[in-house]
Amino acid sequence: MRTEPELDCRALRQHVQACYGLALERLAFLPLGEVSTSYLAHDGRGHAYVVRLYPQTSRMARWSVQRMPYYLPLLDRLQRENPPFALPRPVLTLAGSHVSRWDGYHVVITHYIDGRHPEPGDLYGGHLAKRLAETLAWLHQLPREVVRGYPFCEQFDIPFASELEQAMARLGVIGEGARPGQVALRDLLWPRRAWVYGMLEKLRGLAAQARALDSPLVLCHTDVHALNLLVDDAGRLAILDWEGAGLAPAEHDLFMFCGPGFRDFLRLYWASGGVRDLHPTRFMFYFYRRNLEDLTDWLVRILWESQTEEQDQLDLQGIMDDCVSQWPHMEATMSEVTDLLGGSA
Repeated sequence: MRTEPELDCRALRQHVQACYGLALERLAFLPLGEVSTSYLAHDGRGHAYVVRLYPQTSRMARWSVQRMPYYLPLLDRLQRENPPFALPRPVLTLAGSHVSRWDGYHVVITHYIDGRHPEPGDLYGGHLAKRLAETLAWLHQLPREVVRGYPFCEQFDIPFASELEQAMARLGVIGEGARPGQVALRDLLWPRRAWVYGMLEKLRGLAAQARALDSPLVLCHTDVHALNLLVDDAGRLAILDWEGAGLAPAEHDLFMFCGPGFRDFLRLYWASGGVRDLHPTRFMFYFYRRNLEDLTDWLVRILWESQTEEQDQLDLQGIMDDCVSQWPHMEATMSEVTDLLGGSA
């Protein structure tokens, strides 16, 4: 989650009026997401939009900006395929661009989708789990022409490895005079450094094993979790945040559902025509890479980018909830996946 920066919202509305032709009456901060600062915006005609600001100084935001010329047009193409779910519809500038620039930010505007974020437990059983299994099967069966030329293909790389190692080394020299959030980060992770380095070494081995496999590629969202989903009162599903979309093995989407209920989820996915060529090694690779990638993102922000104690505390909680708390259970979860698939990692 992000805290709200100090912005001139009146100047932002003026920019949107001049660049997009939208007369916004008000902006309401949305404290969601890790990369962008988002606002719910309304005009005087009953229309609602989400205005997302990506700071040019943020490492995570720069990654998203690099992908904007590809994933935003992809949303338009997916819409024409009549998907069984809603997805954000980008608003073009008056010049026909998906992106504008304002006061040190890249700006993306999409039409607002009404709904609530499901509880994380809802993803593993019941009607929503069935919808998600069917939705991922649909996505993974898209005709190749829909994604022809899409440049982001899985290489089983670990692009954050050196940053993670640098950040962990930095923890060892943080003194008591550092910012409180940095001291708390040191106290949390420095005693666990052997675990982090061990996981990174295991991930490198998994990457080499995954590259040796014949891995069919399909279009994956790559980040299907509760905060990227919306469900409205009629039970309709929406999937948000497509920055990470890419051509990858189906496991890149499916690994998010490992754990309780995964057997039933996989059965529903296969019944809807989902990919059957699944391998435990690819599941393990994605499981470990996502954990360490999230850890790296939060480490970098606390050590070199964060400006407020409030943001530090949110990021520290994210590290604890989404990374550290998972470490004791990762091997057991992956063993269950291996048993389910009847293979060997």
